[in-house]
Amino acid sequence: MEPNEPENKLADILSIRVTENAAANLRTSALWGRAMAYIGFANLLISILALAKTLVVHGSFGTGYITGVLISSFIGFVMVLFLYLFLYRYASKMLLALNTESQEKLTESFAQLKAYFKFIGILFILSLALLVLSALFGRI
Repeated sequence: MEPNEPENKLADILSIRVTENAAANLRTSALWGRAMAYIGFANLLISILALAKTLVVHGSFGTGYITGVLISSFIGFVMVLFLYLFLYRYASKMLLALNTESQEKLTESFAQLKAYFKFIGILFILSLALLVLSALFGRI
């Protein structure tokens, strides 16, 4: 291995170009991502309306129960909203980058994709931690 080989690899990475095939794949992923985000936003809105209807119809369960449902639902809605927001931003910026051939927008879109996967990773780790705690204390 030559001493300058890591530097050469870095130079190769920095000079990566988006080929037509890669651009077509990125465009397809952005279109699907945008569609999934739109569907997710609509699903979130329907879920909020369903929660409101349920609280109105079954509001006699008690204040503690309703407070718990509202708090847990709010936390869930915010988490899902951020996921769809990161996905939507990735898709929008990717399509803009491909249409305008803007390196800056391409970088911004990949930053949104990174945030999307980082958020999913954090949620996954928290879910595993809660599962382990639940298993240790016999609440499964």
